[in-house]
Amino acid sequence: MQKNNELLSSLKDVGLVVVSQLIYHTGNFTCFASWCGFSSYFGTAHSSIVQEPVSISKNNVII
Repeated sequence: MQKNNELLSSLKDVGLVVVSQLIYHTGNFTCFASWCGFSSYFGTAHSSIVQEPVSISKNNVII
């Protein structure tokens, strides 16, 4: 978690509140099966990457 905190904090205009919220709401990025799922969930995926809507599987992993 410390490494993700440091990485996120290094981004311009990303402060403690945003970092904390991202880590908390994503389970320290463990609830996504891939980076594509993460970027799709937050609406930052390129249209060629997004193939289907984001859904939650039985084990609470966002795919």
